[in-house]
Amino acid sequence: MLNLDKFVKINIRKMKVAQLFFISVVFILQANTALGNTVNIIKSFFYTENNVSYLILQENIFKLSMSEYEQGRKHSEGYNIGRISVYDLETGKLITQQETGVMDSAEACILLGCSQGNLWLYSNKYKSGLQSLNPVTLRRNISQAKIYSLLDKSIGRFLEPAWGNIEDNYGYNPILKKLIVTTNEHKRFYIDVNTFKTEPVQDEIILNPVYSNYFSNKIDYNGVECRLSGYENKMNILCERYSAPKNVFLSGAFILQQNRSKLYNFYKSKAELSKNAEDVKNAKENVVALIKGEKPDDILLQSDSNSFFIMSKSDNSDDAFIRITKIGLLNDKLNIDWATDLKGMFFNIAKARHTKTFKKYFGDFVPDFDYQLFQVSDDKLVVIFQQYIECVDINSGDILWYKKINCND
Repeated sequence: MLNLDKFVKINIRKMKVAQLFFISVVFILQANTALGNTVNIIKSFFYTENNVSYLILQENIFKLSMSEYEQGRKHSEGYNIGRISVYDLETGKLITQQETGVMDSAEACILLGCSQGNLWLYSNKYKSGLQSLNPVTLRRNISQAKIYSLLDKSIGRFLEPAWGNIEDNYGYNPILKKLIVTTNEHKRFYIDVNTFKTEPVQDEIILNPVYSNYFSNKIDYNGVECRLSGYENKMNILCERYSAPKNVFLSGAFILQQNRSKLYNFYKSKAELSKNAEDVKNAKENVVALIKGEKPDDILLQSDSNSFFIMSKSDNSDDAFIRITKIGLLNDKLNIDWATDLKGMFFNIAKARHTKTFKKYFGDFVPDFDYQLFQVSDDKLVVIFQQYIECVDINSGDILWYKKINCND
């Protein structure tokens, strides 16, 4: 039996999804298992259809099947079930939800990416392999057999990898809008998701990159270095070209862009428009890196070229929330447009977990906090942190909706 008495902190965000599903069985907080089931967010995708925007989540639910005491120690065992959830980004309403099966060699399912009209995945269930679902209804769109029939030429049979190696052999490049597949001959090919034209992958690539550097104290803004400096409780924005608010940020950090497609668009535009030869060279290098799945140079998360975001703590209490501040540029002066405290998202969970405020949101349950998301979509800032989703109006800073991800949603 698995001994779940001790919690081992693992940097899950940098691991393959399949590894994560295994580890979530082996290492679960005892407080979590007392509740029976736990849920972790694994991946997220934004999708728009007919002018309606959606947030798609891949989740892992650990279901406790048995828990008993043996020689004074608690032993528990259970299993993992995959789940896909689709939310209306405007309202937070759950539109569709579907379990994908037990995460094991027989049923493991991994989401690869989302293109217009198709949510791409690889599934071991019934050996169904590479396929797509409708991103809104989650109904089957294209089967692996159909993919074979649509290819412009035969490239051989697709590899059936062990479930722990799915992400080593299958992926989706959102920049090229191409699937990446591996054949039984261990040859790798791109498949265009619109034309189903195939081409060999010539370069070394990272199939499923994860950019997990969310924050920085130093960043380039409009060609000028900006820093957050000073004591932890009195941090200033230092920027030679612009004046800025003083002593207003508690343990602050700039929020960075992590979306691969948006990073690509930024550097592609810079390569085309910049008149500085060194900037063009740097931008082109970043474009190539992004196509290969390599990590590019950091840039700010922005809703427009004249604004950016800072994360800090709301106050100096143990139960301080995360505070998001939008900084706007006007007449060479950086101003605070708004500052919003995010409900249920604690800045320091180690300190907060013993407070009444924490128990109001989580009870005795300590949430997984390895998965994070800070992303701008349309006129909204979407934050996923500590199993809460919050959607903030970019212009006013008002919280449009927030919800906790539960096993029984």
